[in-house]
Amino acid sequence: MIRAFKKRDVKEWCRIKEENLLAINSKHYPREIINYLVCTNTPEKVLENSKQRIMLVAEDGGRVVGTISLTGDGEINNLFVKPELHGTGIGKGLLKAIEEKAASKGLNKLFLYASTNAVDFYKKNGYEKEHEEVEEINNKEYKVVFMTKRITTSRLKNCSVG
Repeated sequence: MIRAFKKRDVKEWCRIKEENLLAINSKHYPREIINYLVCTNTPEKVLENSKQRIMLVAEDGGRVVGTISLTGDGEINNLFVKPELHGTGIGKGLLKAIEEKAASKGLNKLFLYASTNAVDFYKKNGYEKEHEEVEEINNKEYKVVFMTKRITTSRLKNCSVG
């Protein structure tokens, strides 16, 4: 089940992100980058973001197993699924749900900065690679991939011509 983020989800949100950073992203990025991202992954920051973003969670058996957020300008962030549940369709479901929310808000183009290990996942879900960018944290460079997807807004989806 996918539902709106609630304040009570904040610890699981942080835990899922940290598990992914340590188990998955650490294979593709320098330790200093991962350490920084783990240290800045705080409940306070998540709660602050929840005031400005659409945030969804995937739930299984009453526990949070996945996260995703969307900014007002169409940027997708924080798509994380418990590592042991990768490949089960939870991430795809979260992505589809946030795309539907974006369409209902009248957005017609979404964008994201994918970690190098997530590019294939996003391509399979209709996102196109625009370009690569090099970011820097604490004098360590790392690469992200800027990707976009055009979506059909809810207002236009059910219209027909003729």
